[in-house]
Amino acid sequence: MQKWIKLALGLTAAFGVAWVLYLNFNPRIMDRLRDEWEVEAKAQLKYVCNLQNAHREATGAYTMSLDELGFMQQEGDGSQFWIEIGLADSTRFIARAVAVRDFDRDGTMNIWEVREDCELTEITED
Repeated sequence: MQKWIKLALGLTAAFGVAWVLYLNFNPRIMDRLRDEWEVEAKAQLKYVCNLQNAHREATGAYTMSLDELGFMQQEGDGSQFWIEIGLADSTRFIARAVAVRDFDRDGTMNIWEVREDCELTEITED
């Protein structure tokens, strides 16, 4: 019987240490993941900007259609951002990368934006 008590106490202590380590390192892990996800958003927006500028050279106008640009995205494909075009006419466009989830669970979604000059702007920080 004493062996079981010692084993239970040892497992409880090990679990407690693991939990403390998890709580201590979790913010750092989340910060690193958020940085990687932002790189994804920026890369996708730069790609959309290049596609839009090529489309404008060929047709004389930007487009509202990601499909027309040849930009493919699917829900559930593992992307952390959803790309959308908010404005497109003959002289300008705005594309946004909207986070598909709230990274830090504060109720605010991370949003990045790009315009025809391909300059990236963080609209809403998460």
